Amino acid sequence: MKKENIAACIPLIGTTCCGILVGAVARGTVSDWTGETLTAGILGVVGGSFALYASKKQIEAQREILRNETDRKESLMNEKYLIQSRDFIFMTDVQVKNILEELTNGRKLDYLDFRTYKQNLSLLEINNPPDSFDNYLTQEIIRTKKMMKLLIVNISIIEELSITQKITEEQQHQNKHKEQETQTQTQNQNQTRIKSNIDSAKSTIKLIREITIPLICIQDHKIKKINQKPS
Repeated sequence: MKKENIAACIPLIGTTCCGILVGAVARGTVSDWTGETLTAGILGVVGGSFALYASKKQIEAQREILRNETDRKESLMNEKYLIQSRDFIFMTDVQVKNILEELTNGRKLDYLDFRTYKQNLSLLEINNPPDSFDNYLTQEIIRTKKMMKLLIVNISIIEELSITQKITEEQQHQNKHKEQETQTQTQNQNQTRIKSNIDSAKSTIKLIREITIPLICIQDHKIKKINQKPS
């Protein structure tokens, strides 16, 4: 017999002994063990055991109700976050896809373009998932957020370099021959750094899309299953 079961029987054994003893005392002597004494003790035990059993069942029922309510709240919270995270991942994929197309189509971009990219990316925010949320989705969402921060840093650097490049070009146009060699050297350095950061941004976007594209499919499948559940 398990220790837990033995421990659970102790109150019942004690109730039995007390019931028999009370029955004996009620008869006026402990040594006079008649059928009435034993019957009184047994009836006391039965009543006590019923009360103990009912009390345990009530506690178990209350615990079950509490567990069910907790599970229900967690389930609703996870479903709500799933929908929110799906919107976040979808919009992230749309934005980075558009930026990647802009960076690769050959159109000349200036600092205003990169400022717009940065602003649009900065608007894409979501809290971290609840503790009870799906582990795989949690890891991928957090990875996406980290990659987005890295991309915003890349875009910000490109924006600043583009501003410097524009100022250098204006100065070169105004001065024409004065310090032209120095300005050309600065301009070339800026162009090299811009190209390097654009390449880095492209790589980051590709990594983000490696996460977002399959994640959207998984999230859509989970949302579809939720919508199919009976009300």
